[in-house]
Amino acid sequence: IINVIKKKMIQRIQTIYLLIASIAFALLSFKIPFWSLNDEFMYAQNDNKLYLLLITLFVFSIIGIFLFKKRTVQMKLLRLSILIEFVVLVRLFLTYKELNTPLDAKVFFLLMSAFVALLLAYRGVKKDEDLVRSVDRIR
Repeated sequence: IINVIKKKMIQRIQTIYLLIASIAFALLSFKIPFWSLNDEFMYAQNDNKLYLLLITLFVFSIIGIFLFKKRTVQMKLLRLSILIEFVVLVRLFLTYKELNTPLDAKVFFLLMSAFVALLLAYRGVKKDEDLVRSVDRIR
């Protein structure tokens, strides 16, 4: 049973979720404008703190993909990523409110899809960890 579990680790769905989240964070960091002021588009690079948070989330998502053998570390990294993304969401909502600009649908969609992908990845890692622990208990 343990060999079957080890072979299945490569085919885990949370890897797909982490890949989706990392693509969303990469797009938000480099390609998608967050808001426009006087017909001038503002990107994440214009806000150093936001840019640093998004790059951190991108790096954490990529690192999380390769931590499939260390599920407890992967779960901690995912919890930290979820917390950081929550900070990004709050910061963006406050910025949109301060600038009195409408919320960009592309930005909101990418942030929410990355948030959901991180939550689903965490759920998948937790499920794997619970499965391994139950197999260890049976042995």
